Amino acid sequence: MYYDSKGYLTGLLIAVLCVFITSMASAAPMMYDAAPDENDVFYPYWNRGLPATATYFWNNWSAQDEENQNSYFADDVIGNVNGRAILNIGYGGAGLIGGGEWTQPAFGSATNFWDMGTGGNLSLILDDPAAGTNGMDIWIQVKYHVGIASIPTINVRSVSGDGVAESSPTLISNGWYYQDFVESTGVYGDQPTGWMVYQTLWRLDPGQTLAGIDISTGDTGAIIDQIVIDTQILPESSTVFLAILGAGGLALLRKARLALSS
Repeated sequence: MYYDSKGYLTGLLIAVLCVFITSMASAAPMMYDAAPDENDVFYPYWNRGLPATATYFWNNWSAQDEENQNSYFADDVIGNVNGRAILNIGYGGAGLIGGGEWTQPAFGSATNFWDMGTGGNLSLILDDPAAGTNGMDIWIQVKYHVGIASIPTINVRSVSGDGVAESSPTLISNGWYYQDFVESTGVYGDQPTGWMVYQTLWRLDPGQTLAGIDISTGDTGAIIDQIVIDTQILPESSTVFLAILGAGGLALLRKARLALSS
């Protein structure tokens, strides 16, 4: 029996390339229906609770760290992770507002939210023991009040070989951006007021490890109710490629042996 080794090798390489491209395409973000749940939470395209996925959720701000009165643990997490939010209330900030009847005309149904004030900062420390240097997708959602205060600013911090620094993550803009009212609270002067949800998806490049996220206020402060962060570690492309190549190589070797022995 004639055995065309060049033909087998060419076919194998084409097959490996096709499978590799398909695997990389399947790892790309898929579009989703931008509809929040009953807690005004949007869900990222990956499923929560799966391996290498973490979720941090701050909403009622009740889990205070007894040793640090400015530190609040995430009241809900998914995965083997820990998360703390360290607050710095800026000038003119009222701090934690419990909500209730007296706030309804201005803030609607919201309870347990922060008036940060000018120069306020909320530093989120995310501890994920599974996070390596493969890179990461970071889904950040902030629910804040508009009309009286300013829009908060989001910054991502990462760890590299040079230590902790501000990173330059890539903002994925293929339909993952959302900013809209989820509850109207009337008009202040001639400015509509209400609770706004702002969510974006960021990508931290391989070689960087997520250290934390800072949410800072503007010149007239910021009023923040809810923060949700989902992270997913990116698959290592070289590992996927080597696994496919290794399986293909074994198949080729097996076929070659059978052809030579016949």
